[in-house]
Amino acid sequence: MNILEKIQASYDGLPKRKKKIADFLLEHWTDAAFMSTRAIARELGVSESLVVQFCTSLGYSGFQEVKEQLKERTHTQMGRFARLQSIDHDETAQTRSVRLDMENIQELVIRNAPEELHAVADLLLYAERIYTAGVRNAGAMAALFSIHLNELRGNALFLGNMMDCEMDYLRNASERDTLVVFSFPSYSSRTIELAEYAAVHTDIHIIAVTDSLRSPLAKYAEHTLLVRQKAAAFYASQVGTLGLINILMSLLVEKLGEAAYGNLVEQDRLDAIKNK
Repeated sequence: MNILEKIQASYDGLPKRKKKIADFLLEHWTDAAFMSTRAIARELGVSESLVVQFCTSLGYSGFQEVKEQLKERTHTQMGRFARLQSIDHDETAQTRSVRLDMENIQELVIRNAPEELHAVADLLLYAERIYTAGVRNAGAMAALFSIHLNELRGNALFLGNMMDCEMDYLRNASERDTLVVFSFPSYSSRTIELAEYAAVHTDIHIIAVTDSLRSPLAKYAEHTLLVRQKAAAFYASQVGTLGLINILMSLLVEKLGEAAYGNLVEQDRLDAIKNK
């Protein structure tokens, strides 16, 4: 369990002031990796001793050890994707939009460790049935992911078109199946209820695609993949989510090897029949 997962696992049992520290570390861990105990205490309006107590409650010797864990994670991720140069401050709408989407892609790489992505790809690879779920913009991403999974494996079902019957489809789900839920602020109560039902009443594996480890979906998920949705307009950008889907599909193709090409040839044959 890495440092961020430890914080998330302990979150519900923390008192209010320690939750404030946990929130900061979960949301700003790349900054915290290079801050002092005093700087974090001043930023949050708490005592330095409380910051140290929070760290020791996680099993660390103090903030310095937590800081080293965060720094190691930051260096590992940043080494794979160099920081992007910011665009001129005098931005047009076009350059601002492109810059924010570049930051979304950068955050995607920084916040999702390669081993976590491979673990999720393995679940998808060996799943007997894959269910995807989400509503509104998240639903569009869940539907697209289901389409690509069906092109490659033919075993995915998007639950977004099932009206109020999503839970019925999961009633007989087992540990051989996987549910991928997509939700971003403001989180859909319907998606949260579906994840809760799946976690409590079935043995299905649950993967959450969301914006934060503090998302209400995270506590039900075996794996949580993080996506930022910064945008220059009123809506949330889906560039990061699309990037995540591309990564997972690329990993699946790599893991399937020659079998992937056979599946895609068969899909092309079916498409040709349907288009006659």
